[in-house]
Amino acid sequence: MRDECDLLHVVTNDDIPARRKAFGRAIVWASAALLIGVAAAQTFERSGTQDLGFENWRPTIYAYVLWAGCLCWAQVLVRGEQGKRVLFVLPAVLFVVSLAVFPLIFGLIIAFSDWNLSSPTGRKFNGLDNLRQMWADPFYWNALLNMIWYMLVITVEYAIAFGLALLLNSQIQARKFFRMAFLILLMLSPFAVSWMIGKSMLEPHFDLFARLARFIGVENLSFFESPEMARFVIIALDAWTYIPFMMIMFLVGLQAIPKKAQEASKVDGASSLKLEGASGLAQAKKADFVTRHGRLYCERCLCDPHKTYGKFGSACIEVHYAAEAMSEMDVPDQTRLEDLKCLCANCHRIVHAEFRSAQQQTK
Repeated sequence: MRDECDLLHVVTNDDIPARRKAFGRAIVWASAALLIGVAAAQTFERSGTQDLGFENWRPTIYAYVLWAGCLCWAQVLVRGEQGKRVLFVLPAVLFVVSLAVFPLIFGLIIAFSDWNLSSPTGRKFNGLDNLRQMWADPFYWNALLNMIWYMLVITVEYAIAFGLALLLNSQIQARKFFRMAFLILLMLSPFAVSWMIGKSMLEPHFDLFARLARFIGVENLSFFESPEMARFVIIALDAWTYIPFMMIMFLVGLQAIPKKAQEASKVDGASSLKLEGASGLAQAKKADFVTRHGRLYCERCLCDPHKTYGKFGSACIEVHYAAEAMSEMDVPDQTRLEDLKCLCANCHRIVHAEFRSAQQQTK
């Protein structure tokens, strides 16, 4: 049996009347039917089938907002306390969907239309003519090739940013200085960094790199004389601007990882784990011991604290490194669960006393 304190943070199913659930489902289906009807009516009007007096697509947007509000309200009516939890995420999801789905549908409509804004006839459906024209257009294939290059470079930028984040997350010298140096670019506008500063440095006559090139004997250096060189320069400016941004995102994620999880991840095959009392290591050993034996007890004196203290008896069990003192471990040493023992507090102290005595005798 669970105590009441165990259920303090557990949300149970509410006893919701059937009428309330039926009403919640009804408003969702009714608002959804209204949304579909309004969208269909405006579609028929835009296609010229019927004239219903709609001047723009605002009625469909209003119907979507009504459906979204009814959907959020129905979560509380049907699911109770669980529905309130859903409300922390559902409105944001619906808002993102509205920003992604509606432009996508509009883009698909334009893709199969001949729409000249200066033409008095307006938009006309032309089937696959736009796709055929795009397929035969060399500028399209050039743009597609540039996009593929850009995607490949983005992957490299992510790898560099992740490496820098790992470096700045570790204990290195002048860590704060390097963080500040990488984050300075984030304080500037991407336009200022990529265009104003970048173009001024790459100007072929008076910029910094041109002067350096003339100093080493290279004349008439131009960074935009060929498509390949221009592509490389643009990629370099993008990396200069956005690698710090990617790095700070990775760094925030790395620093948000709990210390316990980091310690537990070092259990199998970890090096230089110096703390015998590391909470993640101890928890991993205790969890493995319970899986193997069903409960925690002292492996030395076989004392079972659960018989005396009940469910709080596990607090009496500590974890000890069986092979040697943790403070004596060298960097190459590896820690495995088999190297640890579960001991009661008394036996743990006796083991340390025996180890210190053995050390003194060897000296």
